[in-house]
Amino acid sequence: MPIEQLTMYQRPTVKGRVVSKDTLREFAGRDGSTKKVFSIEIMDESCDMKATFWDKAVDKYYDLLEVLVHLRLLISFSPPDLQSLFPGLDRHRIFLTFGFSCACEC
Repeated sequence: MPIEQLTMYQRPTVKGRVVSKDTLREFAGRDGSTKKVFSIEIMDESCDMKATFWDKAVDKYYDLLEVLVHLRLLISFSPPDLQSLFPGLDRHRIFLTFGFSCACEC
């Protein structure tokens, strides 16, 4: 399914190329534990979107995605949690959020 056709009511496999990756950020959670997060930009023939990885998904995919952003390989991500964004707040219409249960395949 093309990225531009995604809605927040679906949990499809998303296919695209990783075109950029943010640096890893760490912060203190409410419970005092250290939380980790980073984002990537995924693009297909229809448009691009932002995907955010949290905590254990950071440990699982951060290094892999560092390599893939340079290779520009087609990657499949599943299952994401889709979050809608109010228009005008960011150039991306929809955000993906990935936890530890997500899968990433080249």
